[in-house]
Amino acid sequence: MGRSHEMSLLPIAGQPIFDYAVVTPSSSTYLEGLTMVLDDTDSWITYKGSGWTSKSGMQFSAGLPYNGTQRGSSNPGDYLTVNFEGRSVAVYGLLNQLPGKLLTTYRVDDMGPAKFVAYDGSQTSEPDKWALHQSFFKTDLSAGKHTLTITVNEVTESQVFWIDYITFEATSATTLTQPGGFEDPDSSPLGSKIVGAIVGVVVIIFVVIYLISRCCWRRDPWEILFERMPGILAKHNAPRGPVEVPTRPHMLRQPPHLASLAPDDMTLFELQSAANALREENQNLYNASSTSYHSPPYHPRGTASYPSHNYLQTGYDPPPASSSDIHIPLLAVTSSHGSAAEVAALRNEIERLRRENYQMQVTRNPRRSGAIDAGPADAPPAYNPANYIP
Repeated sequence: MGRSHEMSLLPIAGQPIFDYAVVTPSSSTYLEGLTMVLDDTDSWITYKGSGWTSKSGMQFSAGLPYNGTQRGSSNPGDYLTVNFEGRSVAVYGLLNQLPGKLLTTYRVDDMGPAKFVAYDGSQTSEPDKWALHQSFFKTDLSAGKHTLTITVNEVTESQVFWIDYITFEATSATTLTQPGGFEDPDSSPLGSKIVGAIVGVVVIIFVVIYLISRCCWRRDPWEILFERMPGILAKHNAPRGPVEVPTRPHMLRQPPHLASLAPDDMTLFELQSAANALREENQNLYNASSTSYHSPPYHPRGTASYPSHNYLQTGYDPPPASSSDIHIPLLAVTSSHGSAAEVAALRNEIERLRRENYQMQVTRNPRRSGAIDAGPADAPPAYNPANYIP
């Protein structure tokens, strides 16, 4: 526990001029109302930038800097910060009358910056002329935690910004340890706000898209297909070379060529899911086109429920199929990829269903077909002069 002390100044010769005395307080010292001094080497001060230089032991005819040290920078953009708890703050430094301009700014918390022009470039050059303990900035504050930021704005020719010490008036809450609860000096409040705004906008956009898709979009069979094939979307995001895109005269909406979309490493279950989705699409196309004809349900080719006369009531031919098309029923999965015969059979079935899907879209509405040219029978007769009366 610290004890109280008494100091006496006894001049021996001359007439000394007393300015101030500096003491180091103990943990039990009551600090309110006292002026606290932070030397340029104090750990409370954080320097940012590559131009800072520290000097000590320099001798000047005008006296000595506080604690015999000083720190300077001639690099515009360098800055320092200090966190403290008090009700006022002041900054002191050294000035050397060299050619050039020297401009610094001082900002406390979110207040506007205060400019200090030490030299405007019009001064005469006197390299040996130094001014010590010069007041660069001072302001009163409300009692509480504050952050002081000093920025080197303009330094030209031989000028250097030299800082010596910072003082602030302590409050009843001031301690001998640097107060916490401050933001990182490297963090940019404006940048944080911008990033937060961007994240918020992105989240809102995704929410709106999700709501629109749930309320207005009809689920497509291919969406169901991709849901049944875990990981297929991630696989197709990577480039796999050119994809064959079939071209047809009218380019009606049709399922893609699954042989080009399905990689060789698709499992038997994935191929079966693809075939089931195509069968469901064909069933929907048939039902949508045949409601006015009261036609029987659609049955895939190659099954016992596929009599050709079931399609005579629809007004158009049933879904086409070649003699080589064979309906492959769902196979029991004996392994993750199945045998070569099972995979080949399923791929053939997928291709057949795709062709059948396309043909059903072309023929589902006969009015889609273009006008048919009647041919030469509708052309006017050839010119014959005998048919005309002069």
